[in-house]
Amino acid sequence: MAHAGHLFTQASNNTPISLNAGQGLNVTQLTYEGGGGNNGRVTVDFGGDWSAGDAIKITIGSWNETFAYDTVVANGGTQNASALSIQSSALVAAGLNPSGQIAWTVIATSGQFTWTGYRIYTTSGTFNGTGAAPINQSQVVDASQLGGGGNYSSVAATNQTGVAATLDGLSGATGQMGGVLAVLDAMTDQSKRDAMRLISPDRSQVVGQSAINTTTAALDTVQVRLDNLRVGMSGQNDMAMIDHRVKTAGHGTAQGMSSGDAALDKTVWIKAFGGKADQAGRDGFAGSDSKILGMMAGADRMLENGLVLGAAVAYANTNVDMNDFRNGDSANIKTYQLTGYFAKNFERWFLQGMLSYAYQDYDTKRNTHLTGLARGNFNGNMVGTRVVAGIPFQITEVYTLTPSMGIEAYRINQDGFREKGAGVLSLNVGSSDADRVRSLMGLELGMLKVLQDGSRIHPSLKAIWRHDFIRDGMATTSSFLGGGAQFESVGQKVNQDVYGLTAKVNWEKTERVGLAVEVGSEKGDGYDAINAQVTGTYKF
Repeated sequence: MAHAGHLFTQASNNTPISLNAGQGLNVTQLTYEGGGGNNGRVTVDFGGDWSAGDAIKITIGSWNETFAYDTVVANGGTQNASALSIQSSALVAAGLNPSGQIAWTVIATSGQFTWTGYRIYTTSGTFNGTGAAPINQSQVVDASQLGGGGNYSSVAATNQTGVAATLDGLSGATGQMGGVLAVLDAMTDQSKRDAMRLISPDRSQVVGQSAINTTTAALDTVQVRLDNLRVGMSGQNDMAMIDHRVKTAGHGTAQGMSSGDAALDKTVWIKAFGGKADQAGRDGFAGSDSKILGMMAGADRMLENGLVLGAAVAYANTNVDMNDFRNGDSANIKTYQLTGYFAKNFERWFLQGMLSYAYQDYDTKRNTHLTGLARGNFNGNMVGTRVVAGIPFQITEVYTLTPSMGIEAYRINQDGFREKGAGVLSLNVGSSDADRVRSLMGLELGMLKVLQDGSRIHPSLKAIWRHDFIRDGMATTSSFLGGGAQFESVGQKVNQDVYGLTAKVNWEKTERVGLAVEVGSEKGDGYDAINAQVTGTYKF
């Protein structure tokens, strides 16, 4: 550690201080160390038990700051189990000029650790461990006895420790923030917990998952197009099964992708899609209802070797309405997406792939219930890819059974932003990102029938299982516009398994013109969704 602390335990009348969340003590500084040239540097020593979830708050005069194990490194500091060292811009801004005896406080705002020493550098002197009056375990008291500090950390739920520590650090604030704290101080413990949930940013899976689901819906739309190619329902010479209906099944006539006029190798298509999803509240996070509407258009071409290459553009609008204790909060997500895709049939199996980029515009609304509505606007980006392979088995002259498996991956980034409208409880929210990797398993039963007018119809039923390998939620670091330290909000874990059932009917009116309708449903842990899409195709 580049900057070492100063152990007060070197003095025989001092003892290591064991602190649990909500406990603290007053320290009286008698003398100050000169020199050092490290104004704003804070070093704190521990008994080897400083670890994840721990946080310590230091208050000296007008300066107070909370240092959390989970954010020290991210904020530019260094640490191990025995010490932390970090440069504090807030300490520099406070401009402390210590002299004489100064009383100050140390509070454990979360976790449990042993405090053994410190060095706190200011412009004209350094607070150090052996320059203090006696420090021993008998001085430890409930933090509420130290000027209000610890009022919130001592009652905070597991996912509220960050915001609670920040509120504790704001004790003694004036103006609008002082008024907010006065209202909170008068609340019961449960009411404080409820209030802290509302003034924290929403880190449920809802908004992030809705953003991913919007991109997934567009990939599903391309997937339907590729499936239509495979069964030859968007034109008689699409993506050439290359007589695989004969070669794979062992009997029957060539139908679909290799039959017909070889000149019709290009297709344009347009699709409308929409859906509705309900997520129940769980794990201490609120539930939601969401709706999506979108349009997608694309074009593809079959090459002489049977490879199909295509591209599509999409626009989707998703509205999310929160439920439970966040009733009235909402988010709107506009998605603009570009997708490239390919498909190829081999002797007995097929391969399909997609690569997509999405730009997303978010508008959020959050009711603090104390200082009004906080509104946010920010942008995000997402990259997604999907690869699917399958083997069709023609089980009768009419019916085909097609098992498939695949994998998809997403990288989602959301920009940082500043809320407006809620005064001191509006938030500066840091950027966040997440990775998702999911497996896809499907089993489709379809039939192909030629109608009396010469048109063809292909109804099918498909069961789907999606499994997420990475469940971690999207955590973020925030701070109040009204001041105080940054705090981290832990994201909700996503649903690991989602099961779906889709019914689809494709109708090929002529070898040039086709129409498809699909309706599906999905179900997960407290999650239910329905979706639908209609597609028109034209070959030339």
